[in-house]
Amino acid sequence: LGSTQVSTEAVTILGQLAGVINSQSAAAYEVRVVGHTDNLPVRNAENVRRFQDNWGLSAFRAIAVKEVLQSASVSPNRMMIAGYSEFRPIVANGPKGAQENRRVEIYLVSAAQSGTGQEMTESLPEAVAEVDVQADVVPAPAEFK
Repeated sequence: LGSTQVSTEAVTILGQLAGVINSQSAAAYEVRVVGHTDNLPVRNAENVRRFQDNWGLSAFRAIAVKEVLQSASVSPNRMMIAGYSEFRPIVANGPKGAQENRRVEIYLVSAAQSGTGQEMTESLPEAVAEVDVQADVVPAPAEFK
């Protein structure tokens, strides 16, 4: 628990996604990378020092994925990161949390609407469908332990 390490499989998928993001069909989109945690508090002494709490952990998960995308040549001026901590679960947390809630989501948002708080409602470019990922989640979950 409390990991920000991106799995080898996720790095491969993110590399494929970077190809789509860098394509002409996605040039008008910015990339939002959003980290999440389950409801278990950060307890390990090293993780408390590194992340402080689930807010920090979720943000550092997003940063880890952003770094993979950036190393795959996605321009940093097209990306932003955010962390929602435990407050946007996709499944109910049990006594041991929930693996599905320990994830990173990636959204492509129209650059024209970026910063307005309005989510893109039209379809993403067709090229995005060529990447084998689940909906907006890359991967789902991003193999965080």
